[in-house]
Amino acid sequence: MKKFLIIGFLFFLTGCGSNNIRMLTCTTTTEKEGMKVDINVESNWENDKLNTLKVETFYQLENSLTLEEQNSFKTYVDSTMSSWNDMAGVKYDSNMKNNQFFMSLNIEASKGKNALKVFGIDAEKVDYDSLKQSLEEDNYICK
Repeated sequence: MKKFLIIGFLFFLTGCGSNNIRMLTCTTTTEKEGMKVDINVESNWENDKLNTLKVETFYQLENSLTLEEQNSFKTYVDSTMSSWNDMAGVKYDSNMKNNQFFMSLNIEASKGKNALKVFGIDAEKVDYDSLKQSLEEDNYICK
């Protein structure tokens, strides 16, 4: 009986029968018009199907920008990106602080198929390796 409990506990710890979960994180950095831009793309996979895609973008704005100019930049980006919140399975968020602008798009693949198509991703056909290869071809470093 003791061996049975130990084996059962080991199955529980190792997740026997649990879903195969993987994560792919890719990053790139560019400089545009005096701004440093860092982009992180994180995808979560369950049973070899895309579960979620998160795109985070960090802008380091010029230090010479006034608070009004920073707010204008945020307002412009938010107005451009706000339509993403109208799409099923998508959440857009942003924040501005100390010349740093942050925005994120979180897409739930099962509900946000139309949003994924904007990125050229077919939620039903994409796989981990093809997404990784595509991002690496666009100069992302993937882990």
